[in-house]
Amino acid sequence: MGHNDKTTTQATFQSNMSSMVTQAQAAGANPVFVTPISRATGGCSGQLVTAQMDIPQTLRDLGKSMNIPVIDLTTATCNWFATVGGPLPPRQGTTPMAQTGLTPAQGRSGSSPIQ
Repeated sequence: MGHNDKTTTQATFQSNMSSMVTQAQAAGANPVFVTPISRATGGCSGQLVTAQMDIPQTLRDLGKSMNIPVIDLTTATCNWFATVGGPLPPRQGTTPMAQTGLTPAQGRSGSSPIQ
């Protein structure tokens, strides 16, 4: 489950994530939710929001209600992009929704979105 679940309803996403948590815990694992990294197109509002749901917020809320830790990479990378000169220009041959990820130059910048 992840940000490629663009057509999954929020209720189905929550049910699937809850089921995976229950199964993982039954097997002795300690699940952790990780929000997807931010789009590199600038601005933190509306990041990874589909017609069906706000995926990062859904994971944050579900983590809180299930007492599951959440690593919020959406917020961390969005804030980091702002410190390294974002927003980035569109990469040739990609759509705005494909502007996810770090460029080679950002990877070499010596800074990190996670502190």
